Amino acid sequence: MTFHLQTSPAPARVVQWEFSFPRALASVSAAVSAFRGVQDFALSAAVIDRNSGLGVTIADNAASFVVHGVYMGSIAAFRDTIAPALLARVPFAHDPKGSAVQELGWIASLTRMAGSAALAVPLAGYGARDNLFAKSVTTPRPFSEAALRRFFSFVLANGVGDAAPVGWFSIIDLYGGPDSAISTRDESFAAYSGYRDLWVVQNCELFGFFFVLVSISPWLYWLVQPRKQRKVRMD
Repeated sequence: MTFHLQTSPAPARVVQWEFSFPRALASVSAAVSAFRGVQDFALSAAVIDRNSGLGVTIADNAASFVVHGVYMGSIAAFRDTIAPALLARVPFAHDPKGSAVQELGWIASLTRMAGSAALAVPLAGYGARDNLFAKSVTTPRPFSEAALRRFFSFVLANGVGDAAPVGWFSIIDLYGGPDSAISTRDESFAAYSGYRDLWVVQNCELFGFFFVLVSISPWLYWLVQPRKQRKVRMD
């Protein structure tokens, strides 16, 4: 088996950003409205291209709703064009204490994303690891209002605070979208089926210091409209 890798020059600087919207989880309607605003932003070719990556994290047992990402451009362009386009679409003010916009060098940005003091690791004796089972769910289509309403209805009825059976968080990342470098290819380039995917979803259960990415969760099935050939109903 042979692997072929194509490298690209690292950008000199990138912008890491996050905006917290705590009021977005006050109700099902608020959550649906907030996510639809993010999705409308993510699908806007006027502000989103292959230099932008973004995701939504719903964490702390439905206590936080954070939109975050990386922009491979200038911080001036982000502040003047991209951030206003996002904030105008989410119908809630963001919390400045839970929000940040920071321009970093490439290595510094990777270090921050890794959550570590440095990227260098010893040749022997490295012990940082997680035990996990991962199965991502993807969809090539935007989430419908009905699908989002089912998802957030389940979350806010069963997963809030201490009433939740386990600690959990959800990560919903933009995978495709306008000008996506992934969708410029197809199956003739490599044996891979995700070229037309738009969103990728992972629900995670917390167990002490470890987490498990849940693949058979009703949250995933309610959020992603199943295809006809593998249709699943969970009423």
